[in-house]
Amino acid sequence: MKLLHRLLPLAIGLLWLTTALSGCHSSKQAERQAYEPSTVSTTADSLLEAIATQYRPWERLKAPVKVAMESPSRFSVSASAIMERDKSILFSLRFLGMEVGVAYITPDTLLVVDKYHNQYISESLRNFLGGTSFAFANLQDLLLGRPFLFQQEAIDASNVGMLEASLITDDRASTEDEKTIGEVWMVMPDTAAASAVGGVTPSYGFLFDSSAALLKLIVQAGTYPPLIFSYLAPYDTPCGPMASGLTLYTNAQKRTIQASIDWELSKAQWDADVNLRSVSIPKGCKRIYLTDLLKAFSNLQ
Repeated sequence: MKLLHRLLPLAIGLLWLTTALSGCHSSKQAERQAYEPSTVSTTADSLLEAIATQYRPWERLKAPVKVAMESPSRFSVSASAIMERDKSILFSLRFLGMEVGVAYITPDTLLVVDKYHNQYISESLRNFLGGTSFAFANLQDLLLGRPFLFQQEAIDASNVGMLEASLITDDRASTEDEKTIGEVWMVMPDTAAASAVGGVTPSYGFLFDSSAALLKLIVQAGTYPPLIFSYLAPYDTPCGPMASGLTLYTNAQKRTIQASIDWELSKAQWDADVNLRSVSIPKGCKRIYLTDLLKAFSNLQ
């Protein structure tokens, strides 16, 4: 299951942009909403039913967002994000009202433009991923804190039967937080059912509390270090709960990576209220290749 770890350089491309523009930000720090544990008791069947019914479809989303990195270096920037379901993700970074950087991702392309330093990255995702395809909606769900089945559009009543839920006891909890937070459930794809999806069975699982609030996504890909996504308290949107933020933790090229995204979903716009936009490369921009960026990333202190 190399796909999810091959997607890691995409995050590095975005982090390159935020690193380059890290001086273009205010000193104001976003407040991270603390998670409040649920005291509700549940069963595996009722938890899966809640997961299948609490999320509603959406087509477009625009929201302010803050991207920060804690390791191997520290910086943060504020941006505006625009998403079209299963089609595109755009991050626009502004300073003093002027756009200084933009990152645009589609199922086929990664385009990152640093307008301040007149540089850009443009890569074919299909070629970069060795011709492997994936459901782009999975990436959007990962960023927004919504559970998903690999290579499928969304979890609903038609496919929730492909998931299995098991209660994590104290001796199986991986962190002290999971031991004290109350009931924690591991939700994973049923191996027999999930193997029929493109012939691929990713090794991943979601941690939920007993009120069906998403806590973590853990991806274990062969001998690679695990990718751990920890989610902040859910925010109730017109399309169901979405995480108010997430933190990524993993190790890559002998470096610890810890980065976070904080959403201001209280200011989000939805569907018909969101205008999409195109992204172009300014004349005279110098191209930076992702392979060179990965080499530079390994030297970060």
